[in-house]
Amino acid sequence: MGPRDLPERHRTLFDLIEWSYELLSEDAKRVFRSLSIFAGGVEQDALTAVAGDDAWQIASELTDHNLVSWRQVNGIRRLEMLETVREAAQVFLDAADSRDHVRDRHLAFYTEFANASEAGMGGPLQMTYFDRLARDFPNLRAALSFALEGDAGSARYDAARSIMAGTWLFWYFRGHVQEGVAWLDRVSAHPSTRNRSALRKVYLDQIIAGGRLQDHERVQRFLDLIDAANAGANLDSVTIMTRIQQGIISRENGDLAGSMEQLLDAVRLAEETQDSWALVEELTELSTTHLLVGQFPSALAVLDRAGDLSRESGDLLSESNALSYQAVAAFHSGEFAQAHQCTIDAERLCRLTEIRTLLTWTLDVQAAEAFTSGEYRRTIEMLQELRLLFTDLGNPRNIASVEISLGAGECGAGDLAAAGSTFHAAIPAIRQYGFIEDETCACLWSRSSRWQAASTCMRSGC
Repeated sequence: MGPRDLPERHRTLFDLIEWSYELLSEDAKRVFRSLSIFAGGVEQDALTAVAGDDAWQIASELTDHNLVSWRQVNGIRRLEMLETVREAAQVFLDAADSRDHVRDRHLAFYTEFANASEAGMGGPLQMTYFDRLARDFPNLRAALSFALEGDAGSARYDAARSIMAGTWLFWYFRGHVQEGVAWLDRVSAHPSTRNRSALRKVYLDQIIAGGRLQDHERVQRFLDLIDAANAGANLDSVTIMTRIQQGIISRENGDLAGSMEQLLDAVRLAEETQDSWALVEELTELSTTHLLVGQFPSALAVLDRAGDLSRESGDLLSESNALSYQAVAAFHSGEFAQAHQCTIDAERLCRLTEIRTLLTWTLDVQAAEAFTSGEYRRTIEMLQELRLLFTDLGNPRNIASVEISLGAGECGAGDLAAAGSTFHAAIPAIRQYGFIEDETCACLWSRSSRWQAASTCMRSGC
């Protein structure tokens, strides 16, 4: 649809924008057209990469004509354009026959930034990169959409793979797993050997996503693909992280001895290559296997090391992860004071860094701690927030488990009517996901009319 095909009201607005556009210098027109490619605003480095080194200064002419505006976001200056103005600017861009050229430059910038983000999100500038990706989230989507429009064998598809490989930590830890997996599926559907490194990383991300979503078929499919892709590759972080995932899968399949062997091997490889990020990940996963075999002191020891390494590198994400695992290990070891302090510290870091997936761990442990201490109202508050968080993250399986704990908290608080309603509502989801023990517990509790009956059920460990 062109501007003359628009309704009268929209044509009048377009005519007004066109009138302002015609008053601009040629350089300002060029910058204005280029700005139409950006979604949700733009910062200086991105604009100059797409529209030229002088674009940021020229933009002041656009503000004089009220075509764009400046905005401060957490101390960062951004240039923004109303959507109606942006649509008009895209018409002018099409008329200049330069849309693909400008979009290619936009894609090139965000591909390069994604590659830089991959390394940056593992070090002391971690939050700088996370926050920038959050501000430019609409531009990431725009770049990916453009890259995936054409031929699956094109260089643009390779760029899309690089963007997802470089930014996956952001999608995962900031709570965009479901959308991230949808993009991963698209870039995985047509593999290319031109950028084997990005392809291997995408396969690894698919395995991690499958574990997060408890999609065992996805995990196995991409584990097979990455084993083939890793063949002949040099020892690097993808190889080591693949070994970690194999250790996790062995643990989930009940092979704790195999899990221990694989994770210890991954630790050795990370130490050899001095890959501190991978080493911290391995130590935290190793601690879980230690916990499951009852080696609580060993679990705490490796987590102490993981925490020290995270603090040394300024990696707040890994530090909050290690603290979350420490809280679990300390709680199961009976070290309740340590567990409490770890959860408080982990929650503080999670909220500071907006790492929502790890916040679920800290809330879960705090709820268990509160329940054990008889603080049932606090238990309910924690679990209600946890339920909202899992709902927002799109994780219905975990919501079902939270409902059981929430009902127990309501029983403890003496609110049997609320508990009965919670348990009854949870039963369909519990049946769907195959939690047999939880289903038995929910059925018994939902039918209990007296606190004593519910308390007896709870003590029996159902």
